[in-house]
Amino acid sequence: MDRRQRLLKRIEVAPDHNLGDAPPTRYLNYDLVPLPPSRRTWDAWAFFGFFATLNINTVGWQTGSSLLSLGLSVWESFIVIIIAKILIGLVAVFAGYSGGEWHIGFTVASRSVFGIRAMYLPLIQRVFLCL
Repeated sequence: MDRRQRLLKRIEVAPDHNLGDAPPTRYLNYDLVPLPPSRRTWDAWAFFGFFATLNINTVGWQTGSSLLSLGLSVWESFIVIIIAKILIGLVAVFAGYSGGEWHIGFTVASRSVFGIRAMYLPLIQRVFLCL
């Protein structure tokens, strides 16, 4: 066995037993099949922590100070922020409904809407949003 074959064997991904006999491909892999119960580890504290990290950060603090600098009173700023956070939370809950109900991820949901090739558009948008 030459060096190239040894290197390829070393970096080869182990077979995925959750896929049955199907080999992993770009269209079917471990991250695309519905989650088995052993991988469903989110509890109430995990959800609380997820939403807390979205709200307890410098951007949240800057929002309040920016609204005050625009001339809103403290109570008006509170009301605007609370309404905005409720709307953002509702959008997040509706966007995550398929994952919570059917235990599928973002890539599967976007493939069902956009198709296998066009799903790269929302994926690229998501990457740029994270940047």
